[in-house]
Amino acid sequence: TTTQSTYSQVDHQISQTLQAQGHLRHLAWESWRPFPPGRVGVNLSIGAGQYRTLGRVAAIASLGDVEKAVYVALSKVKDAQVQGQFDLIERAMGRTPGEDLPEPCVLIVGSLAGGSGSGMLLDVSDVVRSVGRSYGVEPDAVVFTPEVFEANDGTLEPGIAPNTYMAVCELANAMWTITGEHPTPGRDALFERAGAKLPNPSQVGGPRAVYLVGRSSAGVSLGDADEVYSVVGRTYAEVALDPHLSNQLQAYGIANRDARAAGMPDQLGLATTQSTDLGNFGSLGFARVGLGRDFFERYASERILRLACLRLLDQHLTRHYKGDGKTDDQVLSETVESAWPGFLA
Repeated sequence: TTTQSTYSQVDHQISQTLQAQGHLRHLAWESWRPFPPGRVGVNLSIGAGQYRTLGRVAAIASLGDVEKAVYVALSKVKDAQVQGQFDLIERAMGRTPGEDLPEPCVLIVGSLAGGSGSGMLLDVSDVVRSVGRSYGVEPDAVVFTPEVFEANDGTLEPGIAPNTYMAVCELANAMWTITGEHPTPGRDALFERAGAKLPNPSQVGGPRAVYLVGRSSAGVSLGDADEVYSVVGRTYAEVALDPHLSNQLQAYGIANRDARAAGMPDQLGLATTQSTDLGNFGSLGFARVGLGRDFFERYASERILRLACLRLLDQHLTRHYKGDGKTDDQVLSETVESAWPGFLA
């Protein structure tokens, strides 16, 4: 979409290109699209307004562009010069290069609770599955849970709970779709419409594994969504710049995911003994040991701010002497009269 895109324009474009699909048009589009288009008041160029369907419509309208971007990114990562460039980065960070780069690890960051980040997740994951097949790559998803978006009083905006419920259902269903007995004609029609390569139908859909990110754990609670984003960004920056961490993450996700899922109790009574019922939802923790510079930086900035505020509010009181018989207001007036000529000059 562009800054000039309206929902009606995007809807018309997709509808026209699916005109010849017959009943597949209903499965792929008509059964879930927001209708009538003219009543959709959300500007797609600035977001989906917490409507998951609008987030998916925006992704479908740009599937071809998403595919090209994934091709370009994976081609750059697999370039022969990358190892040498990465060694330079490691030396600049004070480390001695000693471990070969792992295979690319694709982490798709999204949300269970919103419109864009939730509505686009499955289709973008399938594009990465399709393109990544040539590079030996499968996507994992890092998604934010509703807790991240709670207000200070613990309340959530009205759309967050239903968005989360539907997102989890869709992710689980995509993981269970693993053979030709579980066809995906609607998805395939949308990919063909965009000229995008189809994901392998014998593989699961969506991400390979889903890592849930909340705002609190047993011992730590982050302040707000921005702080959560900051921690997650720093976490995966460390993963991207440390081959050892990246290898560990992939080994954890690939080697243990099915066994980990099979070993968990089924609290809802929905699972069977078939492997198709495994849902690879997990979480990751991250900690770092440092010299306390982050805390000192925060302390120093808050200390300087406090001193500046005290100087503005109370500096005139330094001219107040014991026994001078003056009130605080009198001292303030004298200070202003004394400083005013110099201020004007």
